[in-house]
Amino acid sequence: MGLMSITIPAPQPIPDAAAEVVYWSRQVAAGTLITEVADWLGIDIDLVWQVLCAVPDDQLGLLDSPQGWSALAGYVAVELGVVAPAYMPVVH
Repeated sequence: MGLMSITIPAPQPIPDAAAEVVYWSRQVAAGTLITEVADWLGIDIDLVWQVLCAVPDDQLGLLDSPQGWSALAGYVAVELGVVAPAYMPVVH
């Protein structure tokens, strides 16, 4: 009896659906945060966008929680030299 060989196809990459959901939810969160912070600080939305685009990638997780939004709002205020009261988004 001879040896049998079986060919196993190379694994195909499986799209990471969870990572895609996180990506799109952060896109929505960033858009909402930018609008709220611009209104909160009374400044142009483009300025807020520019400051948030400079946030390091490892800080993007801050978009996932109300406390993170507060930290990012404070970061924007400091970067733009705006004195403002503490910001805390309302969670429904």
